Amino acid sequence: MRRITAGARLTGPLLVRRFLADYARNPVNLLVLVLVPVAFVAAAAGSMAELARLLSGAAAPGAAVQTVTAGWAAAFIAAIAMYFQVRTARAADRRLVLAGLPAGRLAAARAVTGLALAVVASAAALVTLAARGGIEHPGKVLAGTFMFAVIYLAIGALVGALVASPVNGTVVIFFAWITDVMFGPVFGSPTRPAGRMFPTHFLTL
Repeated sequence: MRRITAGARLTGPLLVRRFLADYARNPVNLLVLVLVPVAFVAAAAGSMAELARLLSGAAAPGAAVQTVTAGWAAAFIAAIAMYFQVRTARAADRRLVLAGLPAGRLAAARAVTGLALAVVASAAALVTLAARGGIEHPGKVLAGTFMFAVIYLAIGALVGALVASPVNGTVVIFFAWITDVMFGPVFGSPTRPAGRMFPTHFLTL
């Protein structure tokens, strides 16, 4: 009985390692996971801050807007990574469940794998942000950026469960993300009631 219990406990970490190894097997995945947040924060942060100033009429959102770009970058990449985690392994996961693996344990392993990928994407965005101009409140920014990624992990998993086509799934995630960004409190009015329905409205504030 003790051997069975120990084996059950080891199943989760083993699955996570296998899932991460499978993800890392494709070098393009790692490049996207790291380079996209780096490129977005490095290239777009200043432009986004200027756009926010023009659209909102604020005096100078500046550093605050540039800080949020790290969260936006980590969120989008986390959602895409989780989508493909769920969608591409759907048939294999079904076979594992049919073979006797508890569905809850499999789902937990997928979630932990997604969190690990979110940590990498968040770290890449934060390092770039720090190199670009420093971070005033590192604790808050670190936690906030990771929370952005976690929220979009859930969105990526949901889209992965509902949308079969990778092209359509990516478009759905992009539409949800760009709507969240453009209609959120950075580019619109923070007090607008309709804005509260977007996933990262309160986190952005």
